[in-house]
Amino acid sequence: MDIELYNDTGQDIVVSGIAGAEKTVSIPQRKSKPLDLLTIQQGQPEKLAVMTPTASWFYPHCQKLFGSVRAPFWKERAFNAQRAFGRIDSHGRIYMLLPPQDGHSPQSPAQQPAGFPLKPQ
Repeated sequence: MDIELYNDTGQDIVVSGIAGAEKTVSIPQRKSKPLDLLTIQQGQPEKLAVMTPTASWFYPHCQKLFGSVRAPFWKERAFNAQRAFGRIDSHGRIYMLLPPQDGHSPQSPAQQPAGFPLKPQ
């Protein structure tokens, strides 16, 4: 399970697991990168951390929450892998996006799924 996260914070961010997980992903502002939630979480509590030069945001139980999201928010990929799409704003809130269609960028849905936007703790 992974999520492609669009950085709409206005600053570069670094996304990682809590408690020293080895994998971190740097995402420049106004760009997106896929995050493998299972890799980030491996051997760690279900938490995610996002750091900017001026703030740190923490998200407990994010793997469980993303796993509860249903169609139409997932895009099927090769080998039955699925990818969701999200956007993080300047307050650290993570919104779900609808998968891209016909080469267009992911779009904001009319309504967020239950539990979203995901707010940092």
